[in-house]
Amino acid sequence: MPDDWLMISACMGVASLLPVLLRLRAGLRGTALAHAWPAMFLAWTVWTVVSIVALVPSSLRSWAGCLWYLAAVVALIPPVAALGARRPINRAWTWFVLVPLVLVFAWPVMPAVWRGMNNPAAFDLETPVVVGFLLVSLMGAGNYLGLAHTVSALLWIAGLWLVVLPLCPSTSRWAADAPTGRALGTLCLVAAGWIADRQAARRCASNDGRAGLDRAWDDFRELFGIVWARRIMERFNSDAQRQPTPLHLALHGLEDASGCRPDSQADAASIEAAETSLRWLLQKFVDPEWIDRRTRRQVP
Repeated sequence: MPDDWLMISACMGVASLLPVLLRLRAGLRGTALAHAWPAMFLAWTVWTVVSIVALVPSSLRSWAGCLWYLAAVVALIPPVAALGARRPINRAWTWFVLVPLVLVFAWPVMPAVWRGMNNPAAFDLETPVVVGFLLVSLMGAGNYLGLAHTVSALLWIAGLWLVVLPLCPSTSRWAADAPTGRALGTLCLVAAGWIADRQAARRCASNDGRAGLDRAWDDFRELFGIVWARRIMERFNSDAQRQPTPLHLALHGLEDASGCRPDSQADAASIEAAETSLRWLLQKFVDPEWIDRRTRRQVP
């Protein structure tokens, strides 16, 4: 009975994420990550359906292990999609990385399907599969560790691990039991979504007082993650050394030779050169209008 009430709370939490997804869709518009939103919506839909199946008495409840594992596999897609979010490779990334990723991790479900309805409850995972799943989840969430969404990334990892670890005999001994792990894992994912949503709203309000170029850089860094942010930083600073320009790009934004943020004393030519360079580097990730909205420049 306690697990049922915990699962009911988890289902209600998952349903509450719908407005978060809709706001996220608007926030991804004009970026190379827009193609990842359908994957996010798919993951939310699958998780919602599986959560309801866990509560409603039906023959599908005997397939709970398979269904929860497939939901966790689908949930891997959105953060891994961010690692390939560069135009035009983001389109190929879907077919050559994301689809094979799902097929490889979903393959352990096939033997249970082949056995049919005779013994579906016997589904379990081998240790190498679980280790691979944990590594991929760390790889996807690691792209956002150390940034504003660190807490959400850690909750996302915890949510998936709570669901998957009870399915492996070698890890189930010290993991939570399956029903409790699924409910707690769902609540972790719900908390991750809402914390990320509120964090983005607070950052949007706090960035109003910052220079426009720093706002664009901050939004790009938090949206695409540390991997692409460092790649852009390296390219920007490499170009700055060749020009040369007194401004360099750090994780927190533009800085001068002394490591301080440029103020009103920075010459307009240096700021314009920095903006031109950053716009050129970000063109593979975001539309020009996306940057214009953050620099408060008039869009033609």
